[in-house]
Amino acid sequence: METLTDEILISSLTFSDLPNLATIRKDCFEPEYIETDEGTQKLYEIFPTGCLGCFVQTPIGRSLIGYALTLPWLTTENHLLPPDDITYVRLPSHWDSYYIHDFAIDPKYQRIGLGRLLLKKVEGVSKDLGIKKLILISILDSVRAWSRLGFVGVESVIYAESEYLYMEKDI
Repeated sequence: METLTDEILISSLTFSDLPNLATIRKDCFEPEYIETDEGTQKLYEIFPTGCLGCFVQTPIGRSLIGYALTLPWLTTENHLLPPDDITYVRLPSHWDSYYIHDFAIDPKYQRIGLGRLLLKKVEGVSKDLGIKKLILISILDSVRAWSRLGFVGVESVIYAESEYLYMEKDI
């Protein structure tokens, strides 16, 4: 696929879409960075609104080609993040930021603007909640990609026992 077409749809994931994330994950991430099925289901249970999919229409139906798993979060001044094991997360009672926990586009569909399109949908969900700041941890040499999307590195953090860059974007 070389250009974006009307065949691309970004919408909420359904519970039945969740197993399809595994195929994209294995093509995008090293094994130690892949969220567990249990963690994905937990995130979906606590905040399904933040589970978005990017789909392409095929002759046999829609096919998942990207996704974003996100949730509102309270960072306070010390950039407190959800634990890397998302199965133990509880949604805070109030929040000041919108956390992008997991975000991936199938490599066959990268570099044609789908990430930007999916991020716009994430920003819309955040704005609907009254949240004007996106946050994430940049892993796997993704700092340049996130920077092109408007994120700014804030500080190095230890996350999942390694050092990564905490990034923010005001929206």
